[in-house]
Amino acid sequence: MTINELVLLYVEHARSYYAKDGKPNDEFHCIASAVRPLLDLAGETAISDFGPLSLKAVRESMIQSNADQERKPWTRDYINKAVSRIRRVFKWGVSQELFGPAVLQRLQSLEPLLKGRTDAKDNPARSAVPLETIEAVRNEVKERIRDMMDIAVLTGARPGELVYLTVEMIDSSADVLRVVLPEHKMRYKGRRRVLYFGPKAQLIVKKHIKGKSKKDRLFPIRRGTFSNSIKRACDKLKIPRFTGHWLRHNAGTQFRKLGGLDAAQVMLGHSHADVTQIYADADDEQAIEIAREHG
Repeated sequence: MTINELVLLYVEHARSYYAKDGKPNDEFHCIASAVRPLLDLAGETAISDFGPLSLKAVRESMIQSNADQERKPWTRDYINKAVSRIRRVFKWGVSQELFGPAVLQRLQSLEPLLKGRTDAKDNPARSAVPLETIEAVRNEVKERIRDMMDIAVLTGARPGELVYLTVEMIDSSADVLRVVLPEHKMRYKGRRRVLYFGPKAQLIVKKHIKGKSKKDRLFPIRRGTFSNSIKRACDKLKIPRFTGHWLRHNAGTQFRKLGGLDAAQVMLGHSHADVTQIYADADDEQAIEIAREHG
């Protein structure tokens, strides 16, 4: 079996496995991007002949492509993730008994790229966006984008969570609105994701809920449109770019001030598994108090 044949089989599996609403999700597209340099460099190679040095050569081609291609350069972190996705292809092949585990074991010996020891660049560390920058951008974007920015800062919602939020998801039975998201990035690990809307966020929700049916999305735009609108405004103002996701850092900073690290983790949906209803209720109480004060 060649790598071309293995990747063809894996991509067919991944197309349905990494899907949402019947369509391939972002992870599928990341996988497709990761295997492209693998196919270009070693597609005709037999599985048994592909080892750590071969994988390293593929990784070097990713670094070299940063200079040779017009696409956005891949960062060190993204390249490391791409290599992990390639290993995942081989792991799947072993699980399907297409070949033995020896190849995978050899590939696992390749160490990741380390900071400062590679030509691959790192993105600047993300931090809270300065308030004056947020305000300047708010004055440049359309009302819907401005309201989504405000909701992101008030609730810590991810852009993808906001654009898929529908009217029927909103539980308005208490003074703090709750949204238990049926689909989110950590659902497959058994974790839940809840958004909490305090008084300020509720004013925005009420404005956008008017005239909509239960199935309608609160913010009917694409996720990319949200962040691209922010980046265009930054370019127009000639200030450093940021995206909608960066606003979670602003929210997290406030959550931590109000309730500590654990509360921030709950509000941002980082690490609290829904193990028991007792813990879930305790998390809710703390999150609701923060939403009342901040959101």
